[in-house]
Amino acid sequence: MDAPRSRVALVAAAKLYLGALRQVLRDPRARDPVGLGPLVVAGHRVALRPPRLSDAPLWREIRLRDRQMIESFWVTSPLSWTERHTDVCWVRECLEMRRASRAGRALPLVIEIDGQFAGQCNLERIDMYSRTAEMGIWLDSHASGRGVATAAGALLLDHAFGALALKRVTAPIRMDNVATARGAERLGFRHEGTMSGFLDVGGRVKDHELWAITSKHAPTGGFARALATQHVVAIPARGRRVGPARRERASFRLPRSKAVLVAVGRYYLRPFRRIHLRHALSRQRGAYSRLRLGPSAVSGAQVVLRPPRLSDAAAWREIRLRDRALIEPFWVTSTQSWAHRHTETIWVRECLLMRRAARAGHALPLVIEIDGQFAGQCNLERIDAHSCTAEMGIWLDSKVAHRGVGAAATTLLLEHAFGALRIHRITAPVGKGNVRAAHLMQRVGMKYEATMVSFLDVGGQRSDHDLWAVMSEHYALQPSASPDNRKPRVSTSPGRDLIGGRSEAVT
Repeated sequence: MDAPRSRVALVAAAKLYLGALRQVLRDPRARDPVGLGPLVVAGHRVALRPPRLSDAPLWREIRLRDRQMIESFWVTSPLSWTERHTDVCWVRECLEMRRASRAGRALPLVIEIDGQFAGQCNLERIDMYSRTAEMGIWLDSHASGRGVATAAGALLLDHAFGALALKRVTAPIRMDNVATARGAERLGFRHEGTMSGFLDVGGRVKDHELWAITSKHAPTGGFARALATQHVVAIPARGRRVGPARRERASFRLPRSKAVLVAVGRYYLRPFRRIHLRHALSRQRGAYSRLRLGPSAVSGAQVVLRPPRLSDAAAWREIRLRDRALIEPFWVTSTQSWAHRHTETIWVRECLLMRRAARAGHALPLVIEIDGQFAGQCNLERIDAHSCTAEMGIWLDSKVAHRGVGAAATTLLLEHAFGALRIHRITAPVGKGNVRAAHLMQRVGMKYEATMVSFLDVGGQRSDHDLWAVMSEHYALQPSASPDNRKPRVSTSPGRDLIGGRSEAVT
């Protein structure tokens, strides 16, 4: 792969790779979440704090006791409910949550009532690029119905829209989960639509309602203060002790089990094990670099999807600058000018970030090539291996926009995602007013599901976006969107990834 011959580009590549070293040298505790609260609910002290390994016994006890209330709404697993709630499982989950928190991808918190573990309240899928996140909560049945979940949600939302400066928080809720929907509505969430086949829970793929709240709809003074005004909670004065004294000081005690110690040891020894996996990693990198989807014949031309190259910089810059008027209104806002966002250095950095995301399995960034010439990008982003979902984005050179190239490229990507990658559901956010992108989504078999309020900051303002989606089983029943009405040939070479930033469908 030839790199652009520029000293600036080489410096950009060096800075990116040295970033990993800078991350190691930073204080690992810098990103540890802090406790939130307390609030007083019916005379009890409710607070949020980071999870501890020593929470395992209470977590297991509550989850096993409340199995009938939780399991039908929880992600399906081949393991039994008891096997999913051992000390080892909690330790692994706790350590993974801590890693995600320090990476800025999540904010895992535990609900405490009078100093005792009583559930979890998390922010997941945090995307600081688009300032969005997803909220999830579960609570001990012995504490339900008293406003505890509402108080915990208020504390978390105040932190999300305050310290984290998020613009939008969503909550996917199963359609028959009436109690949770009412709780979300009480906090100010608004129903935006229904997501078909969103998640495999309780042993079956279920539709979920999309609830969301934005910073502009947050109450003045914050959610906790609004609840205090309604006399749902009370905000204690600083320094005042509320509820019974805590019996146990915060600690890092491990559950006493040989299996738990082995799990912890494996987790912390994982970086050293990577030294012995260089050969396997090199083969994985080679597989992605050789990935090729197509060709698909469109109007006498051959459309192919392939990984981006550093040598694409000149063509990428030329097209993006020429088509600025068509792309910029639907692209993520930046403080830099359009010209400064499309330099050789920027492409090198973006290309390397995309490659890193692909190797990590978070995305699948691909370039649209027509007869060997760069003509746009078609990416899978936000790939979630647990829920088997992903998000699609595409932009195309205006010179080939009306020849069916967009439909052919999208079809190639969907075929590969539903086939080799075993993705179950793919979504595409389309900006309001982007008629051509909406038409493309409809042409390839996607269906409109919801309007996401204040979804993304594009074209200089926070704007609404339509949510389009398609599931693998529905896509398989539809005719191909390619001009000759035949399924294009798709390579099954392994390759996964997603771009660092967020894009939408732009054609």
